[in-house]
Amino acid sequence: MIKVLYSFAALLLLSGSVSAEPFDDFFSDGFPVMETAEQKNFSVSGYLEETYRHYTVESEALQNRQKLFMEQQYKTELIREYASVILENDFEKEYGHKLTGRLDEAYLTLDTRRLDVIAGKKMLRWGTGDGINPLDLINPRDPDNLFSTARSDSREAILLTDFIYTADRLTFELVLIPRAEVMSLPEYGNPWLDPSLKAMYEAKAAGLIDINYDDKPDGAEAAMRVYGTFGSVDLGLIYFTGYDDSPFYKRAGNIYTVEYKPMTALDINFAAGFEKSTLRGELSVKPGKYVQQTDIPEKHDYYEWVLGYDINFRNTGYLNFQLFGTYLKGDDLPSDRETRGVSFEISEKYFQDDLKTGIRSTVYFTDNSGAAELFFSYKYGDNLELTAGYMDIFGQVEDIYGRYNENDFVYVGMKYSF
Repeated sequence: MIKVLYSFAALLLLSGSVSAEPFDDFFSDGFPVMETAEQKNFSVSGYLEETYRHYTVESEALQNRQKLFMEQQYKTELIREYASVILENDFEKEYGHKLTGRLDEAYLTLDTRRLDVIAGKKMLRWGTGDGINPLDLINPRDPDNLFSTARSDSREAILLTDFIYTADRLTFELVLIPRAEVMSLPEYGNPWLDPSLKAMYEAKAAGLIDINYDDKPDGAEAAMRVYGTFGSVDLGLIYFTGYDDSPFYKRAGNIYTVEYKPMTALDINFAAGFEKSTLRGELSVKPGKYVQQTDIPEKHDYYEWVLGYDINFRNTGYLNFQLFGTYLKGDDLPSDRETRGVSFEISEKYFQDDLKTGIRSTVYFTDNSGAAELFFSYKYGDNLELTAGYMDIFGQVEDIYGRYNENDFVYVGMKYSF
């Protein structure tokens, strides 16, 4: 199946734009547009979304989700306010039906000529990497949706205060997080549950072990960034101090303790823009990062690099290609450990850009594991979008992606914006 998906990607590169003239009259009207509730400085909008995922390995439903998203914003010359809420009805294989509502984001922005201050619950993603982003450390991952696409994960908004000062040539940014936010431990039955953690849950249910759930860290986190544009090149320097997003497991006899470990990171990145393309790169170091090699997490120096290139071609095509790697160094390791891989997306638009189709993929060369996704999306009018696709996750059970290799799925979706 992987060869078929990659052959499709090559076909997209070679294909030209399809003329939409025979379909112009058929697709011109769309659905009637619902007017957005909007005054001079106030607006409300949102969307309704249905997503259905179906296992291809076990031929049963993986997830069926209905989602209502609403957002509201108000702005003056000095202050901007934004808030969004989400209401979801989920049906998953192990959980059954689960209705949840939550505040997604809610923050105030003080906007002055030189200084901006943002305070509240917010998403904040740094770094220049696409697909692999070494310094995307501020917002924790969503354990219920680890694979939003074959190149990206899903994150959760957190409470923070963001100070942004714009000088003549450089911009300085400081983010303060009063209490560290980390990824919650996935529940038993979660389709994205790591097999080792699933085995621990089952051993505990059988009375063979006990698990102590350490509270999430009480400490604060902070991140700093300096960046600027020099000609056609953007340069940035990022520093983060806080906690690793992933839980670690410490074993003593038949007792396992779940812990979250402190971490610091330093990153330098660049992006060079050309007429229709961009060259990007990052190099990060995480000194003394905890790594789960044995029953007790150990400290090692951890390095990550990314080099990517994206280009728009023929006005309707898009290619994003990224090489990445990691390097793990430690005196008590039998040998230094490396991973290398590639992440890419190639897509083409047809019918006056209403239809988009392509392939996304992430592959680790060092263990031959990864994910490949064939996707389609079609916009009908200004409000309705239809999606469909297939996600193939491959590799051996001990590999980075292979642990989820039974979760291949097809999906369809519908999104109506208003």
